[in-house]
Amino acid sequence: DQLLVYDLISVSQLDLFIYNRYGSLVYESSDPNTVTNVGWDGSWKGKPQPNGPYYWKVSGKYDNGEPVLFNGKKEGVVHLMR
Repeated sequence: DQLLVYDLISVSQLDLFIYNRYGSLVYESSDPNTVTNVGWDGSWKGKPQPNGPYYWKVSGKYDNGEPVLFNGKKEGVVHLMR
């Protein structure tokens, strides 16, 4: 029930958003260190969220100008399981 992202070394810009199935934003971060070390704990406003799919979207770039992608994608779905 925790989402961490790795390989964010040399990232100059990052925006990560996670939405629930109703389109409500449940997590956002622009800090690569937070995304890597703390991540999303599956909660929103301090309350654990239910199991199920959550939509994520990432944008940003590495120092060399390459875009930040997760498994080659800018957006996708992660399944929260507790």
